[in-house]
Amino acid sequence: MSYDFTFAGIELSSLHGVTTERPPREVAEYDFELVDIPGRSGSEYIDNKRYKNVPMTRKIGLIQRPATAQDTIVESLIEWLAYSQGYQEFEDSDHPNMVTYAVLTNFAEVQTLLRRYHKATLKFSRVPFWYKKSGLEPISLDLSQLTPRINLYNPYKIYSEPIITIHTTEGSPTPVYFQLTHNSVTKNYTYPGVSGDVDMVIDCEEQVLKIVNGGSVTYYNNEIPQSLEQGWTLFELTDIQRINSVKITPRWRCL
Repeated sequence: MSYDFTFAGIELSSLHGVTTERPPREVAEYDFELVDIPGRSGSEYIDNKRYKNVPMTRKIGLIQRPATAQDTIVESLIEWLAYSQGYQEFEDSDHPNMVTYAVLTNFAEVQTLLRRYHKATLKFSRVPFWYKKSGLEPISLDLSQLTPRINLYNPYKIYSEPIITIHTTEGSPTPVYFQLTHNSVTKNYTYPGVSGDVDMVIDCEEQVLKIVNGGSVTYYNNEIPQSLEQGWTLFELTDIQRINSVKITPRWRCL
């Protein structure tokens, strides 16, 4: 099967472009250091607890067309890339039903090469993870249960960092309580009482807790769940006072 990719919502083949070489399967590198300490045999392993961005190279060219048509296609390709600044969604045929986020790092060079030779090498830097598309859809908790709960299954070996959004209704401030159970180990979380028709957003990747009230955002310093590990995790809401809805976006991901 030929390789194709989509960047910033536009598929390369839709602009009559093709990849001239099949790219390798890039995998994110874990960030660590080996430090030599005088007088000690061996090196000290320093864990930076993160994955590095992944460089990606995609060599593209134009499908054979009449000269006038090629000029039009070249301008369409340049326009596509010129307006796609910053991180953009990136999908390809090697990772069906998944998406990552990449930034084009060599647009000036690409622009020159496309106009001269109708082919170019696109250089991207992408975030370390591929995200399962279905895992980017919020899952709603059924609040009609006596103790609302939901089992979340992480299919990948790497942990995910979900977004938990709790919508509260009008009334006096009431704390929010929930717990996460993984491999028979339960961790309880308590969040400050909030009042009003607001969203409490817990972003485990950014490690932030914020209260969103219309266009107003207030940040709180509070313990944030670290991750959802591989396998099943049970989410339980232990108090449902004034809670109108709970949505969890699990963001399942792999390298």
